[in-house]
Amino acid sequence: MCAEIAAPALPAADVETLRTRRILRFAIGITLGMALATGIAWPLSFLSPVLVGLLLSSPARLTLRAGVGFVAIIAVAMGASFVFSVVFLSYPVVFLALIGLLLFRVFYAASGDAHPLSILWMVVGFCVIPLVTLTSALAGAIVAVYITIGAAVAVALALLVQGLIPNPAAPSAAAAPPTPKPTPEASERFRSAAISTLAVWPSLVFFYTFQLTGDLLVLIFVAILAISANMQAGWKGGTALIIANLGGGVVTILIYNLLVAVPEFGFFIVLMLLTTLLIGQRRFSDSPTAGLYGSAMNTVLIVIGGVTTSTGEAGAEIYVRITQIIIAVIYIVVSLGLLESLWKRKPS
Repeated sequence: MCAEIAAPALPAADVETLRTRRILRFAIGITLGMALATGIAWPLSFLSPVLVGLLLSSPARLTLRAGVGFVAIIAVAMGASFVFSVVFLSYPVVFLALIGLLLFRVFYAASGDAHPLSILWMVVGFCVIPLVTLTSALAGAIVAVYITIGAAVAVALALLVQGLIPNPAAPSAAAAPPTPKPTPEASERFRSAAISTLAVWPSLVFFYTFQLTGDLLVLIFVAILAISANMQAGWKGGTALIIANLGGGVVTILIYNLLVAVPEFGFFIVLMLLTTLLIGQRRFSDSPTAGLYGSAMNTVLIVIGGVTTSTGEAGAEIYVRITQIIIAVIYIVVSLGLLESLWKRKPS
């Protein structure tokens, strides 16, 4: 999910100003999201700062209409996922077959004109809600509602930060309309959707079979990577993604140990602000690896957010979560890489 840092119509001075403001929005938005997530700690609250970071990383400015539409789409998708789970969970073979087809349809839409963040949150919901519903229908309904609430909170924070730190005004005469992204051919969209589905679906089957409801963070991370991972760079790009998430794990351990030394909420907020500012400088740079810093940031937010909002033993849990996430990254990279290689070897 890499993003251009400025439109070519802006003067050089405004390009740097825009970059600075995007970094500030990114840091302040995520920090506010983490403050709310850890302060209120609703179910899966750590997803809100992740979504804030993704929204503020987009080159397109979020509008109120787009934000409301995004939340409405998520609400409908989460409700449909809950109803689907209640109806079909009692029939495992049918459920797993249908969820595979559903994931394929969502990934197929992702390769076209569908908004990537809407698709991302749909995949997260379709993976998480059925697994939670295994424990009870009430738990599934609660998670569906709170994923929607988390999306609404993220949109509200993104709009707030954009209003507080606006973009520099671009010269109207020099402004160029955005170039629409060409829609891939149907065969390419089918290939992309099939590869993504074949990578994610086995992990969902594994979690469902063994009812690993306590390891939702891993399944969520698999879903996020399946949408955001770019394997066009081949194994080299996959290795870079693994290294980026290892770096995110190291940063997470550092943050956690500092919090152990100074267990104060105010210190945690300052620490998150400094971390997001440092990562944001690289995230919005001209470097071809800028997008990898976004993936590292997601690791930090998911692990720290999941641990600080849980009731378990945080000291042991954080190392377990980091290990699980690294395994998930390696799984996605290897799966997508192998599937890409095998597909290319097939005769036309």
